[in-house]
Amino acid sequence: RDADALLRVAPRLTQPYRASMTSVAGRLRLQGSAFLERSERVWTLQAARLEDLSPLAVLARGFAVCYDESGERVLRSAAGVVSGDHVRVRLAEGALGCMVERVDPEA
Repeated sequence: RDADALLRVAPRLTQPYRASMTSVAGRLRLQGSAFLERSERVWTLQAARLEDLSPLAVLARGFAVCYDESGERVLRSAAGVVSGDHVRVRLAEGALGCMVERVDPEA
Protein backbone atom coordinates (compact mmCIF):
# COMPACT_ATOMS: atom_id res chain seq x y z
CA ARG A 1 0.00 0.00 0.00
CA ASP A 2 1.02 3.57 -0.69
CA ALA A 3 0.42 4.72 2.91
CA ASP A 4 2.67 1.98 4.30
CA ALA A 5 5.40 2.87 1.82
CA LEU A 6 5.18 6.52 2.75
CA LEU A 7 5.47 5.68 6.47
CA ARG A 8 8.63 3.64 5.73
CA VAL A 9 10.36 6.37 3.70
CA ALA A 10 9.16 9.47 5.63
CA PRO A 11 11.94 9.35 8.27
CA ARG A 12 14.60 9.25 5.54
CA LEU A 13 12.97 12.12 3.67
CA THR A 14 12.75 14.38 6.74
CA GLN A 15 16.12 13.47 8.34
CA PRO A 16 18.16 16.17 6.52
CA TYR A 17 15.82 18.88 7.84
CA ARG A 18 15.61 17.78 11.48
CA ALA A 19 18.89 19.34 12.63
CA SER A 20 18.00 22.59 10.89
CA MET A 21 14.53 22.64 12.47
CA THR A 22 16.02 21.90 15.90
CA SER A 23 18.47 24.77 15.46
CA VAL A 24 15.74 27.17 14.35
CA ALA A 25 13.51 26.13 17.24
CA GLY A 26 16.36 26.78 19.71
CA ARG A 27 17.05 30.22 18.26
CA LEU A 28 13.36 31.09 18.42
CA ARG A 29 13.23 30.11 22.08
CA LEU A 30 16.29 32.28 22.85
CA GLN A 31 14.98 35.25 20.88
CA GLY A 32 11.56 34.90 22.49
CA SER A 33 13.14 34.95 25.95
CA ALA A 34 15.31 37.95 25.06
CA PHE A 35 12.26 39.77 23.67
CA LEU A 36 10.29 39.10 26.86
CA GLU A 37 13.18 40.30 29.04
CA ARG A 38 13.54 43.53 27.03
CA SER A 39 9.79 44.10 27.14
CA GLU A 40 9.73 43.54 30.89
CA ARG A 41 12.56 46.07 31.41
CA VAL A 42 10.74 48.66 29.28
CA TRP A 43 7.49 47.96 31.15
CA THR A 44 9.21 48.35 34.52
CA LEU A 45 10.85 51.65 33.52
CA GLN A 46 7.58 53.02 32.16
CA ALA A 47 5.71 51.99 35.32
CA ALA A 48 8.36 53.70 37.48
CA ARG A 49 8.13 56.87 35.37
CA LEU A 50 4.35 56.84 35.64
CA GLU A 51 4.62 56.42 39.41
CA ASP A 52 7.00 59.40 39.57
CA LEU A 53 4.43 61.53 37.75
CA SER A 54 1.48 60.33 39.83
CA PRO A 55 -0.24 63.12 41.75
CA LEU A 56 -0.35 60.85 44.80
CA ALA A 57 3.43 60.33 44.61
CA VAL A 58 3.90 64.10 44.51
CA LEU A 59 1.73 64.44 47.61
CA ALA A 60 3.72 61.69 49.33
CA ARG A 61 6.87 63.80 48.84
CA GLY A 62 5.32 66.52 51.02
CA PHE A 63 3.45 68.65 48.55
CA ALA A 64 -0.23 69.55 48.87
CA VAL A 65 -3.03 70.59 46.53
CA CYS A 66 -5.27 73.48 47.49
CA TYR A 67 -8.88 73.60 46.23
CA ASP A 68 -11.62 76.16 46.53
CA GLU A 69 -14.22 75.56 49.24
CA SER A 70 -16.30 73.28 47.01
CA GLY A 71 -13.27 71.13 46.22
CA GLU A 72 -14.01 71.41 42.50
CA ARG A 73 -11.36 73.93 41.41
CA VAL A 74 -7.62 73.73 42.06
CA LEU A 75 -6.22 77.05 43.29
CA ARG A 76 -3.16 77.94 41.22
CA SER A 77 -2.70 81.49 42.44
CA ALA A 78 -3.07 83.30 45.73
CA ALA A 79 -5.01 85.91 43.76
CA GLY A 80 -7.84 83.39 43.53
CA VAL A 81 -8.80 83.83 47.18
CA VAL A 82 -9.30 86.60 49.72
CA SER A 83 -9.00 86.68 53.49
CA GLY A 84 -11.87 84.81 55.08
CA ASP A 85 -12.33 82.33 52.18
CA HIS A 86 -12.51 78.67 53.06
CA VAL A 87 -10.24 76.29 51.12
CA ARG A 88 -9.65 72.55 51.09
CA VAL A 89 -6.06 71.28 51.22
CA ARG A 90 -5.40 67.72 49.99
CA LEU A 91 -2.40 65.98 51.58
CA ALA A 92 -0.86 62.56 50.99
CA GLU A 93 -3.03 61.26 53.81
CA GLY A 94 -6.28 63.12 54.26
CA ALA A 95 -7.43 66.66 53.71
CA LEU A 96 -7.78 69.87 55.69
CA GLY A 97 -10.56 72.42 55.76
CA CYS A 98 -8.83 75.79 56.14
CA MET A 99 -9.74 79.45 56.34
CA VAL A 100 -7.52 81.99 54.58
CA GLU A 101 -6.15 84.48 57.09
CA ARG A 102 -3.85 86.40 54.77
CA VAL A 103 -3.11 86.51 51.04
CA ASP A 104 0.45 87.14 49.83
CA PRO A 105 0.24 87.21 46.02
CA GLU A 106 3.97 87.94 45.54
CA ALA A 107 5.43 85.42 48.05
